[in-house]
Amino acid sequence: MPGDIRLALSIRQPYVEEIMQGTKRIEYRTIPTTIRGTVFIYASLEAGDEQGFAKLKKQVGDLPTGHVVGTVEITGCALRNGRYEMASLQSEAATQAGQAPTTPSAGVVPAVLS
Repeated sequence: MPGDIRLALSIRQPYVEEIMQGTKRIEYRTIPTTIRGTVFIYASLEAGDEQGFAKLKKQVGDLPTGHVVGTVEITGCALRNGRYEMASLQSEAATQAGQAPTTPSAGVVPAVLS
């Protein structure tokens, strides 16, 4: 993963998995962000909706949590239907980049977006 990335976006599983697979291209938040460019994706410790796991034929605990699992490119943020949509056009999993998932290192600042 690029060494100059200093921000991480914390997202619950199974939504992280959908982003890494390229099936989830938009992340919804309650406040806007001006952040653009590549950020780490951190799989938070708290699990998301069980229906989301079922959609992926997974169960809570099947997917990595508490780690940086890849990167995503934030390309925009717009207000639609009362929520802010962060558009991401491409993601790269840490394991695809030849690196094991890691916990955030010192100096990586979580992006406060929700």
